[in-house]
Amino acid sequence: REAREALGPEFQFEVGVGDELNDVLGKQAASELLKFLQKQGPPTKTEVAPPSDAPQGEAAGKEAAPGYIDFDGANIGDGSKETRKLAHKTVLKHFGSFLNTETLELEGGARHIRIWMREAER
Repeated sequence: REAREALGPEFQFEVGVGDELNDVLGKQAASELLKFLQKQGPPTKTEVAPPSDAPQGEAAGKEAAPGYIDFDGANIGDGSKETRKLAHKTVLKHFGSFLNTETLELEGGARHIRIWMREAER
């Protein structure tokens, strides 16, 4: 829960977590996950309901954080089912209180790992 409250532009992985994610997901995917988490943040009053005296541009200019991010399963480790399972397990171990994961099978049999904010399920 503490990690969820820390999300936002200044968020960084805790010591050891970044290394583990680099090992399991690969450096590029771990970097993309970090950027995804930095775009998130606890809801603010402005995001829930802009104050009536807020300038229109301020409320309209705020871009919503993405609810999920997808990774090509072939680029996670050796692309095997075991490696994808380890990726799911590792993400959930560190961020399971606010993230969820699933494997998607796309046309042609390509498998992707989707990681999403549990809040996006609502």
